[in-house]
Amino acid sequence: MVSLIALALVVAPGAHLVQAASGDTVPGGIVAGVTVGQPPGPGAAGSACTWRRADPHDAHLGRGGEVSRLIADRRYWLYERWCADDIDLVWVPELAPGTLAEHAADEVRRLIPEPQVATAPPADAGVVQAPMWFWVPEASWQAIEATAWVPVDDGVLWATARAVPTSLWLDPGDGPGGATPVTCAGPGPRWTHAHGDVALSPCSVTYRHSSESAPSGTHRAVLRVVWSTSWTASTGEGGPLEPLYSQVTLPVAVNEIHALVSH
Repeated sequence: MVSLIALALVVAPGAHLVQAASGDTVPGGIVAGVTVGQPPGPGAAGSACTWRRADPHDAHLGRGGEVSRLIADRRYWLYERWCADDIDLVWVPELAPGTLAEHAADEVRRLIPEPQVATAPPADAGVVQAPMWFWVPEASWQAIEATAWVPVDDGVLWATARAVPTSLWLDPGDGPGGATPVTCAGPGPRWTHAHGDVALSPCSVTYRHSSESAPSGTHRAVLRVVWSTSWTASTGEGGPLEPLYSQVTLPVAVNEIHALVSH
């Protein structure tokens, strides 16, 4: 055991250290906060550091026992972080699995992309009274997850949040008396030439008004992806989280074609 002297953690009143990035330095040590990413495992590749509760002592005062501080109603424990031949004193928050899940969910929310939208006919070539198909390419219809973790006495406590896209909601944007908003499960069927010009899909709409009189010359369609979210933890706990949403506004030009009748 390397001789260590316990250091005081000095923090301004009301500080929320649990939100600090891993490795922030403060007077008296380093605040580990919550780490987002793959937690280290025993013998795992790239797991260069080990953690254990600090038991600081010196030659004159003897062993001082485990050290903790209560900051802004949050308990922090002093850990030793061993990385090869280097050692740091690190303050680690005491967190419940559900709190870690909230941090992981925040990261998932940040990672969710703006929806990629495809249409047929193209969004700049719509026609009144002809169905327009909307869908999200399957390549971008993928689950997203993130893991948050902190070291604990017996290893690592982690929680993973996972978001799965489940449905689309589409507001065509042509105003009162126009096409009705639709909701469809999944990313929506992809249009192919085999469908022709009159086939419908669960995610198609039929515009009733030309966009020529709209202020921008286009209808402002809104497409929203609904994400079902849940979490699991290393303790076996878990459950659903509030759904997440991502959306994009798409300008849609809709033309009115006048038939020419000759006698």
